[in-house]
Amino acid sequence: MVRKLKFHEQKLLKKVDFIKWGVDNTLHENKIMRKYHIQKREEYTMYNKLSREIREIAKKITTLDAADPFRTDASSRLLEKLYILGLIPTKWDLDKMSETTKNATKLVEHGHVRVGADVVKDPAFLVSRTLEDFVTWVDGSAIRQHKLLKKVDFIKWGVDNTLHENKIMRKYHIQKREEYTMYNKLSREIREIAKKISTLDAADPFRTDASSRLLEKLYILGLIPTKWDLDKMSETTKNATKLVEHGHVRVGADVVKDPAFLVSRTLEDFVTWVDGSAIRQHVLEYNDLRDDFEM
Repeated sequence: MVRKLKFHEQKLLKKVDFIKWGVDNTLHENKIMRKYHIQKREEYTMYNKLSREIREIAKKITTLDAADPFRTDASSRLLEKLYILGLIPTKWDLDKMSETTKNATKLVEHGHVRVGADVVKDPAFLVSRTLEDFVTWVDGSAIRQHKLLKKVDFIKWGVDNTLHENKIMRKYHIQKREEYTMYNKLSREIREIAKKISTLDAADPFRTDASSRLLEKLYILGLIPTKWDLDKMSETTKNATKLVEHGHVRVGADVVKDPAFLVSRTLEDFVTWVDGSAIRQHVLEYNDLRDDFEM
């Protein structure tokens, strides 16, 4: 005798289509999961649902009148959202660290990659547009060391401009030589790009566009004057470095102790004192802003 189904069992059965149960597109699903090295079926379902919703939104936008200002606004907002999420082509991704998606997945799973200060081991981790510049190798990664060795010219190793290098490192309180090398390379590339732009015809619209894009990028990275920086919390770079190293400064909710931490334009408004910082208490007291509750 068949027992009576419980309430929750009846609910579940209502949602199951037994007619189409055996005709799921499993082959296609497995093919996509293998192609993009998706580890979990739930992630595939989530991605599939997301892509379907994006297609539906795009389809609805296309049905609007071409002259409708809402269509233009909706299109730009959708593209901006996809760009920020990294779902449309980016300038920087893991492909520059690995030639194939399969290899990139392995590098992530084996703990060779970090985003900012955090080691990422989940291949499904979403690197948004604001984070893509912070994707790099883990410091102790053997892969990173192997790649670095390829770039070392041992013949010219002893003729480096060490005096100038040390002078710059002392001036800007750079703690690690690798950071100096990275900054030096970045500044050289920026100079080369600027030089190439300057060789273009002044009337060329591409020159104007390239110049504005370069300036915008430098502004976002905080390499040209910002409205808010650590100079408002400290008078000198040396003192600012000490404040960071001693744990007095946080970016958002995270305490930052690495003076080389890059505060991009999107993060600069979140730079502030750590709540329990003695320096913060002193500043508040000096400005007569200290709360009686904190005393």
